[in-house]
Amino acid sequence: MHLSDSLAGLARYDATKESLIAADARLQDANVAATHLDLWIAIHTAPYQNPRLLLPRLNDKELRSFRFFLEKTAPAFAGVFHIDFWLQEIPRACHVNAAIWHAAVSLGAVDESYNIRQGILPAYITHDERVQFALQQFGASIKHLIDPSYHLTEKQDKRVALAASVLFTCICSIQGLQNQALIHLRGGLKLLQEIKVEEQQSASPCSRSSSDASPLSLVAMQSVLNNLNIQAESILGGRLDAESPSLVDVDHYSCWRLYQAPSFSAEASPSSLGNIVEACRAVESLFNSMVVFFQRPDIYRATLALDFETVSKQQLPFMRVLQSLTSALSMFEACSHGVLDESTRKAITVLKMFHIVCRFILIPKKVEADRAVRFDSVLKHVVDLATQVLDGSSANWPATRQQDTFSSISVPVPSMSLLLLVAAISARTTHTRERAIELMKAYPRREGLWDSFMAAELARTVLHAKGLPTTVKEEEAMIDGQSKTKGLWTDYMISVAFHGERKAEITMKTFHQWMNGEIGKQTTMEW
Repeated sequence: MHLSDSLAGLARYDATKESLIAADARLQDANVAATHLDLWIAIHTAPYQNPRLLLPRLNDKELRSFRFFLEKTAPAFAGVFHIDFWLQEIPRACHVNAAIWHAAVSLGAVDESYNIRQGILPAYITHDERVQFALQQFGASIKHLIDPSYHLTEKQDKRVALAASVLFTCICSIQGLQNQALIHLRGGLKLLQEIKVEEQQSASPCSRSSSDASPLSLVAMQSVLNNLNIQAESILGGRLDAESPSLVDVDHYSCWRLYQAPSFSAEASPSSLGNIVEACRAVESLFNSMVVFFQRPDIYRATLALDFETVSKQQLPFMRVLQSLTSALSMFEACSHGVLDESTRKAITVLKMFHIVCRFILIPKKVEADRAVRFDSVLKHVVDLATQVLDGSSANWPATRQQDTFSSISVPVPSMSLLLLVAAISARTTHTRERAIELMKAYPRREGLWDSFMAAELARTVLHAKGLPTTVKEEEAMIDGQSKTKGLWTDYMISVAFHGERKAEITMKTFHQWMNGEIGKQTTMEW
């Protein structure tokens, strides 16, 4: 029986102790791992309301992993879209619910364990001890979920199960057990629909009374789950349906539509943290939407047929928002010299990276003979900017650091992994491809289900399948020394099928192969 079955059983109140035993047995074989992410924003939250769970101040291991979760893991998963859920609601829920507490501690332990295994953090206990502790915390979370003596109201019970499904999805994904992560994700989506139906059928709307209050927002959890689901569809299927209703409900693909550049005022600077984060949200969602837009069959056909007029008309909403982002970026850069701190300037640099790419991938009104060459220059510039941001972060990980030091204050920024993946696959210059891959490996990051190590290996696998070198050394070893790609990175629809721990089968299809249902190229990868 899968752990997601236990969660579904909890929703129907028919879970049994056998489900816990089965889950524990499966977890004993898990290889606990995690991905290094840049640290930012140390969060210290007060108990939400009449907390029934006190912090275990005498359990140093739990406190350490919980702190690691607060200062490192949660901010990484939060990004610029889910700050409230990861940095406020989950920490508050940890103070009032033992199941969420142990799940968060397990997630922090898993994340730290992988950092230690990769040599990013120094080891303070043995690998076996780290694995055993993470599994023990996971099991404790499950036990509290299915323990009938743990009394909650029905609404709180289901929300706790829903939040647990998010945490379990992330734990399995960090371990590289993507298929198990998908099981938890689908269980959470199913439970989410049950809760929504029940609330719609309820005679009175849900309220936060003193006896029924919960720090967990259904709206926030729905956003997190829907985004994880879209990521899964993109990874597994290679493309997203631009007409999918789910894209409209997820900020990652929709919030750009309402964006307007900040204005000067006496009350607040245009380069305030709130304005910068809002622009980062807009530019990342704009980039995501543009990727989906240019994968539409009608747009792809129009581009191949050089029907620029048709494409240009449908690009008008993108162009409007890009103009607003151009104005905002100019304001931010004007205020950044000698005024803003380093982390804020880095956020502006990441914003600039996305802005450059979004401007370029707009289809021009006429044929541009040098477009491929200019695209390569754009990707090189993006890799240069990413190097500035990530190399500047190396001070956060000094060689001699105290064992219990995790935190560094920073500003949330958009995900860079997808931009670096585009550069790694699409750049005409081998040196640019090599640098992009090395950045993804040297500065591991996790954004939802995306693992930068996985992305780096995916790029290497795709390039090798195309017969292209991934390093300058490989290029020099090739007989003809040629290393140029044709077209943009969307020339291939890339889908992934996961098998076991950190293993996957890659399928690459051209647009023609995809439209005709042909098999395409297939290969495997491990990371």
